[in-house]
Amino acid sequence: VLCRVRSISDEYRWFSFTFRYCTRVAAVSRGREDCRCRDQRKKEERLEHRLRLDGLTGVLNKLAVQERIELCSTQVIPASCFVIDVDDFKLVNDSTVLAGDRALATIARVLREVFDRRGVVGRVGGDEFAAFVLSDDGLSDAREIQATLRAQAKAVSLEMGFDLGMSVGTAFPQDGKTYQELFDAADSAMYEEKRDKDSL
Repeated sequence: VLCRVRSISDEYRWFSFTFRYCTRVAAVSRGREDCRCRDQRKKEERLEHRLRLDGLTGVLNKLAVQERIELCSTQVIPASCFVIDVDDFKLVNDSTVLAGDRALATIARVLREVFDRRGVVGRVGGDEFAAFVLSDDGLSDAREIQATLRAQAKAVSLEMGFDLGMSVGTAFPQDGKTYQELFDAADSAMYEEKRDKDSL
């Protein structure tokens, strides 16, 4: 029997068991992985990896990032949740679909550069992304991350030839304990920032 078990670190471990029937006692022994077991494990892991990623951007998809954030939010270390939305994306996407796809892939690349070393990031909607960062100094780190994102957005705007602004909302531990509570608080903060931009 081939068995896959998920560990607390969100990784999968594979085990192979061999069962032998005895007249009085059923003996169970842990078997060694053979070539078929290793091949099957690799195929399953590749499939699992692909199923967890957003096909266009290469970051985690909605379900995978939610799962990871829920797992991370159970840690005792303080953390921040970010919701990032591409400003005026409809205008970019309406110009050509390829331009919209390219913009999303570029934004995702920026987000990976900013978040991958300190947390997780994924795409949760058309032009909306969520990230989660473990941090001892939430407010200070959040400001630093927001400043980095805006600077990176300006740089890639020059590269792309059109404006790729971002609106960023942040939620802190006091805003909620579950993924949904943190996401809703960050999403609300993001829309508040977007409204402030529109009123200028």
